[in-house]
Amino acid sequence: MFCIFVGDNLNDFWSNKIGDVFLEITISKLRMEPSQVDLNYYPQIYERPKFFEFDQNKNLIIKKEVVTINEMVTQDEFGEDVITQEEIKTLETEKIIEPVVYFAKGLMVKPC
Repeated sequence: MFCIFVGDNLNDFWSNKIGDVFLEITISKLRMEPSQVDLNYYPQIYERPKFFEFDQNKNLIIKKEVVTINEMVTQDEFGEDVITQEEIKTLETEKIIEPVVYFAKGLMVKPC
């Protein structure tokens, strides 16, 4: 899957395949400044991840949600123990994928 960055910020994920010629048309139609556009390909990604972020090198960090149960024991008005459960959701790194750079600041680095 490709990602288009404008000014080093993610614009969107694109599911085009390698070999599709689409960047120039896309830049023009979306009125992007070509010198601000980067196009990176992330192998083995076939859909937009639910949880993700990019590091400073535009490596895609895919996260997974981890749910842990926290049990708390309190006492009710009769002095009896009451167990309550609270779900705590956190995100953990599942994998990091380095991009294949096709365009950097509007210049073709690798033909697609």
